[in-house]
Amino acid sequence: MIPDCTLVTGCFNLTDIYPKSRGLNECINEMKPILEINCYLVIFADSKCMDEIRKYRTNLNLNDITYYVEIELQDFTYYNYVETIRQNRELYHPTKDERTCPESHLICCSKFDFVLQAMKLNPFNTSKYGWLDANVKDNFSKICKNYTKNTIIDILNNVTDKFHIEVLNVCDKKYKNIENKREYYQTYRYVVCGGLFTTGKIIGEKILKRLCEIFVETTKQGYGHGEEMFYLEVLDEFYDDIERSYGDYHIILNNFIYPTKEINYIINYILNKYIHYGYYRECYDACNKILNGLTNDTEIICSDDEYFTIVLNLYISSCYYKPDKSINILNTIYELIHKNEYIQNKYNNNKLYYDSKFKFAEDLKEKYDIILCVFGCPTIEKYKNQILKINETWGKIADSLPNIKLLYFFGEEKTELIDDNKYIYLDGVGNDYLSSSYKHNLGLKYIFENYNSKFVFVCGTDTYINIYKLLNYTKQLNEDDKLFIGGHGDYRLIDNKNYYFHSGAGYILSKECLKYLYPQLSTITDLWINKCKNDGLPDHLITGCDVCISYYLQNKNYLTDDTIIKRNDLFAGCNYVGCHSYGICCGEKIKKEDIISCHFMTLSDFDVFTELLNQNNYFVSSENYVEEKVVKVENEIYKNSINYIKNKYEVLCNTCGDINEHLPTLNKYAMDCESILELGVRGCVSSWANLYGLINNKKDKKLLFLNDISPCPVDELLNITKELDFVQIKYEWVNDLHLTFNEPTTFDLTFIDTWHVYPQLKGELNKFSKITNKYIIMHDTEVDGIYGETIRNGWNPFQQSQETGFAVNDITCGLKRAIDEFLSENNDWKIKEIYTNNNGLTILQKI
Repeated sequence: MIPDCTLVTGCFNLTDIYPKSRGLNECINEMKPILEINCYLVIFADSKCMDEIRKYRTNLNLNDITYYVEIELQDFTYYNYVETIRQNRELYHPTKDERTCPESHLICCSKFDFVLQAMKLNPFNTSKYGWLDANVKDNFSKICKNYTKNTIIDILNNVTDKFHIEVLNVCDKKYKNIENKREYYQTYRYVVCGGLFTTGKIIGEKILKRLCEIFVETTKQGYGHGEEMFYLEVLDEFYDDIERSYGDYHIILNNFIYPTKEINYIINYILNKYIHYGYYRECYDACNKILNGLTNDTEIICSDDEYFTIVLNLYISSCYYKPDKSINILNTIYELIHKNEYIQNKYNNNKLYYDSKFKFAEDLKEKYDIILCVFGCPTIEKYKNQILKINETWGKIADSLPNIKLLYFFGEEKTELIDDNKYIYLDGVGNDYLSSSYKHNLGLKYIFENYNSKFVFVCGTDTYINIYKLLNYTKQLNEDDKLFIGGHGDYRLIDNKNYYFHSGAGYILSKECLKYLYPQLSTITDLWINKCKNDGLPDHLITGCDVCISYYLQNKNYLTDDTIIKRNDLFAGCNYVGCHSYGICCGEKIKKEDIISCHFMTLSDFDVFTELLNQNNYFVSSENYVEEKVVKVENEIYKNSINYIKNKYEVLCNTCGDINEHLPTLNKYAMDCESILELGVRGCVSSWANLYGLINNKKDKKLLFLNDISPCPVDELLNITKELDFVQIKYEWVNDLHLTFNEPTTFDLTFIDTWHVYPQLKGELNKFSKITNKYIIMHDTEVDGIYGETIRNGWNPFQQSQETGFAVNDITCGLKRAIDEFLSENNDWKIKEIYTNNNGLTILQKI
């Protein structure tokens, strides 16, 4: 069946006007694949071309679905602009190409008008339209790989009401402004693949008319060197009316419905550039388009690295464009990290950077120091009474504190216990004994997805928790460590190995451990049940959620028996007097004043133990709980300064720029140093990362020396550190190769981000390596590795040579040569790390 779409094309022979243009035979031969398409076709052509076109189409018996519009150049709607175009090109034509002439430019820009005329004619009464450039070459080789007869038909059968075109590259939107048009047309800016577009009538008319207007406006302004650059304005003006594809010219047809080929091209030239320019909406939509394609077509080749990069870009763009989506995307990333070994290694190798990115979504969640995950069964009177008793006793304390949250997890059957902020009814979960495992594991999943908690304490409804003692115990802990803490446990033989598990008194799980478990939590209960059955484990282990969680924390050596913290003195598997349901357990060994949690508590036990704690002051006052633990400072001024620096650092980490992705790395190395020499302060971005690392290390005195060839905006940094007597800030604005120190000085770390050319870095390495004790870190080693900053920015190397005394040939050489020469001449230095993202970062370490 013929698609409901009129395809429009055009063919014109300009050899009489411009001999260097394609001849008649070449024009016809290159468009033959289009003439062979069994679709509704409207062809605009001059008389010479039309004769050949008509013959070819007639021989294929396709005349009845072809409409011929014979038109000479002088009859074009916009022919009166030819002379203006010619004059423009004489005055300003930096992209001059001998293959083109003013007339060819007019033909190219007239495609918009041709489609509008076809819409008005509508000879085949279709609802959709499209344009396809004629010079597609044999078997569509110019715009398609592995073309089949169905390729173009599939595209025409999938035309929507939107205007559909393929994005080729990303340009700075500043060029939409008239004051930047001259710079815009200084070189050919690749924007879209203009050789193919499809559209419905209503949207198509307004976009095509706007493109015609832009042609006229641009021509009158003195420019006009190709129609594709017109789309920079249209893509924004009609954003919601445009369906975007993504890819290079030679795969237009392959990628038109959704991307199927050269995913890496899309990542490098489109997604990464969207992020670079801060075009987050565009990036978000592009990532989703690619991912939807991967879902629909299992034959698309996409490496693990490419897939991870796409999802990461989706996440980053969502943080700015759709923050409400970022948490779910981040959870998907955590699953990828857990399930895919390559992605896991990639994450671990640059964990500081990725975690700094992930912090944005984590910060959107409600923050708590501890969430209490209590799984229970309110449909049975006994257990419902336990829930109510918790609420009367230790639960009341938990609810009164802002830094702790109590959550109950039940089966799906609703009861009179209604409070969405406290009682979570889990869909599809029952209330039998086996269901406790589902409540336990799905409860942890719910907490991870909806909250940002440093720790989670997990227990059942017959457990008593001394809330203040729990808070004071966890204040000593780091949520980023792998912490699984409990007590009164035992071992079970599984896989010919003894696995330790904590008892029913509950356990503490750090944020880091919960992040590790999260990808498994949806299926972990079923996996455990199947394992118990398949391996012939005792039946009682099937419902052993405590054994289950412990097994999956240890089975891949994430934790080991030695790294699990066992505190029998704090977490009692029996009640507060040392008894459990089977009789005496610990008996007099129990020290009531030390208990954080105890198990097998009856309703009366709850009341008696609460009274006992009150009478003997075994509760710990909440005033002793200190929330801040970043740096120990003696007064509020210090605290405010530290918090300000921390917040400033985190904001800069999440502000798109040319170095923000490396700030966590700078911070990491700064934490290992007493003194830092920063060469190239620029906008004072890296300075905050270096400062934050210095103030967080254990050194008594710290020094940050700032240097740049020009004064830099450091007042904010100086003001906030003036009350911190343990850190000293110095600065001097001078060419670093002329920098001198009044007394013998060394630095643990030298950071270099100055003029990125070979002779400058060579001089810096030779000079400052002699006074550097540990590390030299250099920025922009990827983007300026080969040719250097002067070439990249189009600066005048001859003028710079006169100003600096460096040879022109050296100035046009990049940083890699300087680093290689330095390492070959200095055996006491080695490469420690190289990052290629965000313009590149290279770290040298002194041996």
